[in-house]
Amino acid sequence: MIRYGEAFRLAAPETWGSPSQSAEWSDQTASGRAIRLTLERRNARLMRGHRDSPMQDHPFDGVRCRVFDAQTGRALFKRPLRLSVMGQRRAELSRQQIEPAYRQRFDREHFFRFGTNHLLLDRFQTPDLTHEEHGWPRVCLAYVQLWLAAPPAGDRPRPWERFLPKPLADTPLSPARAQRDFARLIRQIGTPARPPKRRGISPARIKGTPGQRRPRPPIVFKRQPRLTATA
Repeated sequence: MIRYGEAFRLAAPETWGSPSQSAEWSDQTASGRAIRLTLERRNARLMRGHRDSPMQDHPFDGVRCRVFDAQTGRALFKRPLRLSVMGQRRAELSRQQIEPAYRQRFDREHFFRFGTNHLLLDRFQTPDLTHEEHGWPRVCLAYVQLWLAAPPAGDRPRPWERFLPKPLADTPLSPARAQRDFARLIRQIGTPARPPKRRGISPARIKGTPGQRRPRPPIVFKRQPRLTATA
């Protein structure tokens, strides 16, 4: 039975064949530079897999994207961008949605780095899965609040940052710089919550009350444990 079909090699253009879909459109970068993008999509590609990773059971669409300068027509990058679109609903992504979706990866990587370093994204430890799932949205909300607080927040540079170049000093505040002045903004906004009231000393657990142990879930192994025979 032929499973993979004809070979497809990136280093051999004669093996590519005709693309299933192709598109070309104009766009601009974050700095306002006009660019032209060309995209070629080849559907239902297969990758050779093995026992631990059966990639042959997960077809994907191969995408080849190139970026050109809109005025000169010169390629902005030496090599084209190659992407793999996987999943059962991959056909729902249009050709113009694939490249911008990958471009958002830059912002996501910055969020994870900032969240782990400044918002304790990986420090919340709990044995309850529900509590852990509730902790991630809180970090995302805190990150959004820092973006919203950037315009009214004041710049509090470090001692070694007071002599930065003028163009850099006039740029909008990043979440890390806005976080330095966020405590002042919170004090000005206030809170609708009432201050806590002292209820006295807690009686704690009554003597003789049996405690309940936390259930121990089974250990999850990455691979099937080996069975050894004993005499």
